[in-house]
Amino acid sequence: SSAERTERTSTQPMLRFRNYFRTEKCNGLLKIGVSLISRDNARLHLDRELRGGFDAVVARTRREWEGLMKRIEINASENVKRIFYTGIYHALLCPRELTECDGRHYSGVDDRVHNGTGWTCFSLWDTYRAAHPLYTLLVPERVDGMMRALVDMSRRGGCLPLHPNPGYTGQMVGGPAEVVLAEAAVKGFRGFDIHAAWEAVLRNAQMPQPEDLSRRWPG
Repeated sequence: SSAERTERTSTQPMLRFRNYFRTEKCNGLLKIGVSLISRDNARLHLDRELRGGFDAVVARTRREWEGLMKRIEINASENVKRIFYTGIYHALLCPRELTECDGRHYSGVDDRVHNGTGWTCFSLWDTYRAAHPLYTLLVPERVDGMMRALVDMSRRGGCLPLHPNPGYTGQMVGGPAEVVLAEAAVKGFRGFDIHAAWEAVLRNAQMPQPEDLSRRWPG
């Protein structure tokens, strides 16, 4: 049965999951706003995120990334610095916040829209060893939100996730979410429900995920 669990593939279908687009042509450029919830939010994203035109978006993005990169400095050759900061850039691409631009809603792992803020794209088997410890040092303001997201996924999906993106998936093995939650707790992060996190960890240790062996989750 343990070998069976290593062969789980693809994701649980999200029948209500939708993408909404709003497009706008301006001076030869095509602007696209995307939402996972509604056409109105797609328009809101188009208006807010692309305000000021393409050059303004590039400038805002550059300032944000430069602010993150300045949090850590190394003494090295320019070539080594380029490699190092490229790695930091890749490390900070995920997980990513899934909250819509209205700041109040997100598409959950249970295929429903929820109030509050959400996070997705946790490749936990790949990230629990080094990436998540890095987040606690480099972007600690993100950690509590990520932990709340993992606890919420356990409440709504029946178990802690392995690789939610944004729906639940049975891919990967082990318990990386448990390690990530434990590290945050040990390091003093308290912006999430510690008791609910422990209950989720305990549940995962005692029970297999829903439909653990019966669902093949074909793509």
